[in-house]
Amino acid sequence: MKKGFIILLLIFFIHPSVWGFNFGFDKTKGILEEEFLEGFADLSSSMVKVHCKGVATGVIREWDYKQQRYVHKESEGTFYQTGNGFAVKNDFVITTAHIVTPNQVSVQVGNGLKEVVPVVQVKLLSIAISGRSDEGEIPATIYSIDHEQDVVLLKISQPLALRAMKYGVGYTYWRYCAYVVDKLEIGTVVAIIARIRSMDGNETPWYEIRWGTVIAPEPSFPGEEDKWIFALGRNSFTMDIPIYPGDSGSPIIAFEKGEPVVVGIVKAVTCSRKSRVCYSYGVRLDRLARILDSK
Repeated sequence: MKKGFIILLLIFFIHPSVWGFNFGFDKTKGILEEEFLEGFADLSSSMVKVHCKGVATGVIREWDYKQQRYVHKESEGTFYQTGNGFAVKNDFVITTAHIVTPNQVSVQVGNGLKEVVPVVQVKLLSIAISGRSDEGEIPATIYSIDHEQDVVLLKISQPLALRAMKYGVGYTYWRYCAYVVDKLEIGTVVAIIARIRSMDGNETPWYEIRWGTVIAPEPSFPGEEDKWIFALGRNSFTMDIPIYPGDSGSPIIAFEKGEPVVVGIVKAVTCSRKSRVCYSYGVRLDRLARILDSK
């Protein structure tokens, strides 16, 4: 009898459902869409473009007339890449790490021609962010970066008229026991804010909202949810929101009792030839949230 009493007591203290707490984000769209659209102008004012440019070296393949064979040599060139980001507290901006980590450089290969090759060494790196068109580009520096999870926290050199987004985490940790609750459950309603694209595929100055749901709390293959894509990292989750080139760094928003909360960043998209299904992936804000909370 004593043994049974002890087991029941442990379940009472460990399992949070005993108190009736709801740790999950909202799972129904319904009125959320109407309320969210009303505050969309404020949320879109948190968005920025992140610009990364500089000088790097790459290896090119060139014909050596003297040796009568192809040789490889390093050549210097320039790079430029851009993506989305969003403002959080204390003049910080969050985006994906691959936006500020160049991996290709455009180099001269002769006769006025240029070739894009993998980066060997970055010699000069400049990062800037731009909000409204009348504010121009503002220099930014890397405050914290995690290449494995593909997230970066940028510090702006001067204040901008940006609305800081409320951020949250997908995991809920209990301090005095090992119980961990994943709030981003299957079916959780999520949305992203990204630039509208014109018919020719170019970005416009305007933003749009795209809705979807969480397909899996981990990165899984399209049509094969039981298989993980380990290359995307353990801190990623799967969605069915349409994602396009240039959307990297856009905020992923869940809803907590109808209130929008940023829980992740747009990271990647993959499609299955077999099932013809496309899934998008986001990286959680758990690690960056802990850094921001200490500021």
